[in-house]
Amino acid sequence: MRVEVVKRILIGIIATVIFSFSLAVFTVVPFLNGESNTFGFSLPAYFIIFCIFSGPVFIIAGFICSFIIDTLCTKYLHALIGYIIAGKITAIVILYFNLGGPLPLNADTFSFLVLGILASLLYYHIFIIWRTRFFKRSLSLH
Repeated sequence: MRVEVVKRILIGIIATVIFSFSLAVFTVVPFLNGESNTFGFSLPAYFIIFCIFSGPVFIIAGFICSFIIDTLCTKYLHALIGYIIAGKITAIVILYFNLGGPLPLNADTFSFLVLGILASLLYYHIFIIWRTRFFKRSLSLH
């Protein structure tokens, strides 16, 4: 059990780094091509900011949702749908508490939901890679 906890926390950290770096790259590029009077942070600054905000979500929500989905779903497609739903629910909960009430139906809300889904699918696929890597290693030991 302890190994599962450490594994899922490490997967959350790996997913945080990949997600935050990808988001930072997409955020910095418009400022590099923008006007001279626009303000923007550097790539490392955006990376740190995104890590600070997405890290706890990946580690806590990813950990909890991963345990729930893995106990309920045994097939890839069912788990994939479970992670998509978990990403949407997590994004909705975060938006609800940040906005302090009902969510507006606009492009920003939709974009945040898509980011939640992409984040959960990133976590799931890192989890699959981790599981297949250790599964192959255990096969070679027997």
